[in-house]
Amino acid sequence: MNSLWRVYAKVFPFGVGLIVWTFFVTGAHEQLHMVTARALGFKGYVTFNFWSGRYVHADPITGIPHEMTWSQDLTIGLMGGIGVALILGTYWLVEHWQAHYSEWELDNVFIAGIMVVSQFVYGIFDGLDTGEQTWGTTGGILAAFMTCALLYGKRVWNWIEEK
Repeated sequence: MNSLWRVYAKVFPFGVGLIVWTFFVTGAHEQLHMVTARALGFKGYVTFNFWSGRYVHADPITGIPHEMTWSQDLTIGLMGGIGVALILGTYWLVEHWQAHYSEWELDNVFIAGIMVVSQFVYGIFDGLDTGEQTWGTTGGILAAFMTCALLYGKRVWNWIEEK
């Protein structure tokens, strides 16, 4: 029982950190859609519910959708996930290059890796506007966990097992 409590005490803060990071990344993702649209001369707005957000390509006052070209729509769509992946990827790369990690840094680099890879994959689906965001979300999360498990799995396992 003592070892189970030790594992829980180490994994629980990781889960909380993942949830907190997800809220910030979701906000940044949707805001990057809006910033990109504004840079291209369009007005729009972002809506949020408890867990996710959505950028709306319409005038915030009239609600009339904007007429835009395919390339403008693609650029706005890609910049949410790809933009977050580029910005957060810089932080992740600096953290990843460290030779030794404290337990806090290992949590952060693992979570940052998950966010970067998942946002990159999701951003592609979001930008191509496949209408099937479930595949982008599922594919992004699976790719992220597989990538981070390959990069940090042994270190995380050793950290969980250490007394």
